[in-house]
Amino acid sequence: MLCQYLGLPDVDIETIAYRYSGARERCYHSLMRWTQVAGHQLGVNALLDVLRGSNSHKLAGMLSITFTRSASS
Repeated sequence: MLCQYLGLPDVDIETIAYRYSGARERCYHSLMRWTQVAGHQLGVNALLDVLRGSNSHKLAGMLSITFTRSASS
């Protein structure tokens, strides 16, 4: 699960797994919790590193393209 790669504490991982059954919900709430714990200063590059480390290369590539386009607009 994504929360493990984000480095969330076990209690957060268990809470998210208990409260949300769908993969999309778990992913969303994992990312929301990660921003609360890690802070917004980490930004997109830190998230891309986490995604690549979790073998989510396709998602990391899609996000990278999205943020590159929005930065150049």
